[in-house]
Amino acid sequence: MELRLAGYVKGIKRAGYTCAEAKQAGYTCAEAKAVGYTCAEAKQAGYTCPEARQGGYTCAVAKQGGFTLAQMKQAGYTCAEARQGGYTCAEAKQAGFTCAEAKRAGYVEGLKQAGY
Repeated sequence: MELRLAGYVKGIKRAGYTCAEAKQAGYTCAEAKAVGYTCAEAKQAGYTCPEARQGGYTCAVAKQGGFTLAQMKQAGYTCAEARQGGYTCAEAKQAGFTCAEAKRAGYVEGLKQAGY
């Protein structure tokens, strides 16, 4: 896409380019987010969970975009971000967060039920 070579970012979505076309042209996930592509569109275009995190998508938005909590944990999202994103203590445990991480994140109730 010549637009990328020209340094053009704003308006690519309005101009009708898909998120996949933007990625193929070399746009970063942060640039895709900045022009209005959703996390789901970014994921469908092939951006990874670490790219989504670096691009500024929150844990809650990444969840809506279709990334799993295990993928988010590997990408560097914290247990506290998972809690803020609406995940339960049991889901945090299933994704691999430790009891200490869950406790620091503010999960108090549900630790026993989650199997910690």
